[in-house]
Amino acid sequence: MALVNPSAMIGSALRAGRAVPAFNVDSLDMMAAVVRAASSTKSTIIVQCTQPTLAIWGGRGLVTWLQHLSAEHAVEVGLVLDHVQDMQPIAEAFEAGFTGVMYDGSTLPVAENIAVTQKVVALARSHQAYVEGEIGHVGRDGEPRAWEQLTDPAMAREFHAQTGVDALAIAIGTQHGHYRGPEHIDLARLEAAHRLEPHLPLVLHGGSGVPDALLPDLVRRGMAKMNFGNQLRRLWWEAIRGATETTPRIALDRAMHAIEQYAAEKIVVLNPKERT
Repeated sequence: MALVNPSAMIGSALRAGRAVPAFNVDSLDMMAAVVRAASSTKSTIIVQCTQPTLAIWGGRGLVTWLQHLSAEHAVEVGLVLDHVQDMQPIAEAFEAGFTGVMYDGSTLPVAENIAVTQKVVALARSHQAYVEGEIGHVGRDGEPRAWEQLTDPAMAREFHAQTGVDALAIAIGTQHGHYRGPEHIDLARLEAAHRLEPHLPLVLHGGSGVPDALLPDLVRRGMAKMNFGNQLRRLWWEAIRGATETTPRIALDRAMHAIEQYAAEKIVVLNPKERT
């Protein structure tokens, strides 16, 4: 089964009041684990990686492995290069067979973010690929405080109008790799952005740690794609550290089972109407 452009699955999820989980992976075993979760829940998912992961495994190697997994488990999977900031790796990813990219110009002046995102969208269209942009900035520990900026809903609408992105990551109080607590998530801001642009799929970055009880509230307010990565890494390390007296294959098997279970749980929470 070929890898798919994630636009259709995300748009369908938005119309149905669901969300597509996107799992950020660092290794081939993590990729296999989340695809197994998609298979067991009969769901579509998005697999994501960043440039450092791409540098280790190679773009064509990742594409070939994921195509094999998708065919073996009979599930539709999108493959997205996440948080890329330069045109060259975007072009290389599309040539390798990636079906989408998340261009992150969130720390640039708005006009420059829009201008570069327009170029990314034009390139993606020539490859029938998905583009996700970001307005506002979802930060991470160690970044300059000046970078942190919640999304202005009106600016989100203007950004979409000028760029034509397929989905838009917005900042509502979550962080990459660190969860602050539900009191920091600005539901009113999310609702305002969705109300201004109801047909635009919104994306949550920094989903790890957000309580499951809160996720349906985000879905109802237009979050049609949610990213999970940090918790996958935590589970991987817990399994590896807990199996140091055994063989690597047993340790990896434990890690894969833990990640598969976590991914399946997120799929079920985000897709309650899809269960059979």
